[in-house]
Amino acid sequence: GVLTPEGKWGPLSFMKLTHEAFRGNMNTLKHYIDVANVEDDSAEAIENLGLFAAHFNRFCIVHEEHAKHEDEVIFKIFNDYFPEHAKKYNDDHAEDHAKLEHWRKLANQLLNTKCDVATRKAALDELRGDLPAFFQHFEEHLRGEEDNLNPIGRKYLPIALMVQMSRKVWELTDAKKWEIIVPFIILGLPRHPMRIRYLKVLMWALPERAQQIGAIVYRNVDAVMWERLRTVVPEMVPRGAPGWKRYY
Repeated sequence: GVLTPEGKWGPLSFMKLTHEAFRGNMNTLKHYIDVANVEDDSAEAIENLGLFAAHFNRFCIVHEEHAKHEDEVIFKIFNDYFPEHAKKYNDDHAEDHAKLEHWRKLANQLLNTKCDVATRKAALDELRGDLPAFFQHFEEHLRGEEDNLNPIGRKYLPIALMVQMSRKVWELTDAKKWEIIVPFIILGLPRHPMRIRYLKVLMWALPERAQQIGAIVYRNVDAVMWERLRTVVPEMVPRGAPGWKRYY
C-alpha cells in the first residue's frame, strides 16, 4: 500500500476547520432555501422558514467575525511577510459582508407576517436567485485562501507566533459571539475527529480558557455529542459538570 501521512496541524488550524464548518452550513442553507414557502401557513412550513433565517443569521455572524480575524490578525501577519499577498481576500471580505447584510435583512423579512405575502415572496425569490452563485463564489474564496495563504502559516511562521496570533483572535471577538461561533463550527464539521481537532487546537493556544470553551460547548450541544467530546477532551469539562477536575 501507499503511505499517506497525516495532515499537519498547528495553533492556526482552527481557521481551516472554520472553513469546513462553513461548507457544512452552506449545504444546510441550500436545503432550507429549497423547501422554504411563504405561501404555506402550515406548522412545518413556518418552522422551515424559521430554521433558514436562524441558520443564515448565524452564518452572517460567523462570516463577519471570521473575516475580522483574518483581516486584522492572520492576514495582517501574512502581508507582513509577503506584502499585499492577501489583498484579494481582504477585498472579498468587505464586498461579501455588504451582500450578506442585505440578504440577512431579506431572510428576516420572510418571518415578518406584518408584510404581505407578495413582499415576502419577492424576498424569497431574490434569495433563491442570488444565494447559489454566492455559495459557489464563497467556496472558491475559501479554496483560494487555503491554497494561497495557508502555506504561509505552515511553512514560514514559528509555533510561538501562531500561538500569539490565535490568542489575539480570541481577544478580538467578545464572549457573546464565541457562544455562536464555537457551536456553529462544532455542529457544522462533517466528521467527529475534526470536532476534536478544533477543540484541541483552541486549547493549544488558550489552555487557561479550556473550561470557558467547554462551557460554551456544554450549553449548545446535545447530551450524546457532549459525552463524545468530553471523553476525548476532558480538560474542557466546566466546573460543576460531571467529570470536572481542577486543571491548575
